[in-house]
Amino acid sequence: MRDGISLSADVYLPLSGGPHPTIYQWTSYESTRERFVGWGVWFAQRGYAAVVTDVRGRYESEGEFEAWSKDGVDAQDSLTWAAGEEWCNGRIGTWGRSYGALVQWQLMHQGHPNLECIAPQVIHDDYFWDGYWTGGAFQLALTLGAAALWTSAMSLITGPSARDLMLNDRIWRHLPLIELDEVAIGRKVGYWREWWEHQENDAYWQQFRHRPETVTVPIFQQGGWFDPYSGSHLRSFATIGDRVPNRLLMGPWSHEEEVENFRGDVDLSAGVTVIREHELAFYDRYLRDEGNDWEERPPLELFV
Repeated sequence: MRDGISLSADVYLPLSGGPHPTIYQWTSYESTRERFVGWGVWFAQRGYAAVVTDVRGRYESEGEFEAWSKDGVDAQDSLTWAAGEEWCNGRIGTWGRSYGALVQWQLMHQGHPNLECIAPQVIHDDYFWDGYWTGGAFQLALTLGAAALWTSAMSLITGPSARDLMLNDRIWRHLPLIELDEVAIGRKVGYWREWWEHQENDAYWQQFRHRPETVTVPIFQQGGWFDPYSGSHLRSFATIGDRVPNRLLMGPWSHEEEVENFRGDVDLSAGVTVIREHELAFYDRYLRDEGNDWEERPPLELFV
């Protein structure tokens, strides 16, 4: 990175040929987890270089993790690095869910000459109203869980897990709430305290707000009706309009997975599309210039 910090990246490459169009994602949840390995292998088998990077201060990446503050510039530097590698042909698209989607929006604010398309999924657009102070009420379970997950680089191994914290009555009974970081995590967490200290939608929150009006490359969003941020994607889609190739797919998915076919006891398989095939067509169109039917597809598809 421009300040001398090194980030850890896992690179998946096709077995032959090259250089390749490249799909890049960032995560705060450990790049070597099975879900990220499977993602990288899937796209590498289809002719893409696929890169998964731990964000600053998480797992094998150096530096101190500070939620959202440096993700945009780090993503910009990540693409500069990738574009200079012999396995990359200079055409780069991005992908990511949740925090990985957030990084894409922050990158979009910065821009990059090698960025040709983005695919953010299941993420809020307004950090205050839609994320952490929804309707003016502090989202205590969400914020404490996020702080717990983001604070310990080895939390998935050494515990306690975020789920265990959420079920611990001792934590929820503690007052004042601003001290829950010390009770749950064992130390003060700077960004947790900032969330509490900014109880109005002020400049602190506005600096992170996603700006769909600035999108200049093709975009493919995916949201879920059972995800808390479904409205964010609909708003972003409407704001972008037809200025650039713009497509949104809304399915019966939650925040965690885009491949679920069941909601409770209801089997939705017959009507659920395979999201990965949509993604492949998107990247084939804008990273390979393939003449597929992407731009003839409906710009908005909703599961009903």
